[in-house]
Amino acid sequence: MVRVNPGNCADGEFLLTNPSNRPASIYSLTCGCTLLLLGSVTDVVGSRLMYLLGCFLQCAFTLACGLSKTATQLIVFRGFSGVAASFCLPSTVSIINNAFPAGRRRSLTFASMGGGLNFGFGIGLTLGGVWRNKVFTSICINVFLTWGAFNAFEQILSFFFQDVQRLSALQAALRFLPAPISGVLINLIMGLIIHRVRADWIVITAPIISCIAPLLMAIVNPQWLYWACAFPAIFLNPMAEGALFTTSNLLITSVFPEKRKLWQVVSSIQYHK
Repeated sequence: MVRVNPGNCADGEFLLTNPSNRPASIYSLTCGCTLLLLGSVTDVVGSRLMYLLGCFLQCAFTLACGLSKTATQLIVFRGFSGVAASFCLPSTVSIINNAFPAGRRRSLTFASMGGGLNFGFGIGLTLGGVWRNKVFTSICINVFLTWGAFNAFEQILSFFFQDVQRLSALQAALRFLPAPISGVLINLIMGLIIHRVRADWIVITAPIISCIAPLLMAIVNPQWLYWACAFPAIFLNPMAEGALFTTSNLLITSVFPEKRKLWQVVSSIQYHK
């Protein structure tokens, strides 16, 4: 909701007009900054406890976002929601690793988890009745495809590191560190330039940059150093996802009048980035 309808916050004042308010970006920022820390905590206290606590906190802070009365409250609760997501992500991976032995079943489980996000996203949009508006539908399709490509490519990278290069799970995980850093950077950059650069240029440029990532992995040699292709591919992959989500949601809020209560139609767009 906060990504597509920031205008209903702060007594009707559009957050887009205030560069210091970043409710759409703070989620990814706090999630990326706390992911490694809470991953280490998960190893100590246990994945089950961290997962349940993360789900509880996510529900609580999401509800708090909906009840926010000011822009400051919304930004704070969105930030805590990102931290709550960091509780869930490492613990989810740990639970799957413990429940399924290495092999096809574990691979299918991770693929199902990523596919479930995309499936739920698409079904939510359809049930929400977005097909009534062609502009909105086009935006949602672009975001849906970008998010699907982002998840699919990360899954392929995981297979490459573990099944092709025969790296351990820990070694493979460490190689994904550029992704959250890139995600944080692109969200910060978007927050600084979104009101200065035309949206169509962002929507065109960001996916082109991210398209370099699979091209690099298409020519990679398993014997090459990590820095040759894998590192830039992982770093560039989140560019389109981060830029397109923020831009698309701001475009949606500008296209639809406030009286139509757009948030009721697109509440399923929220993800976990």
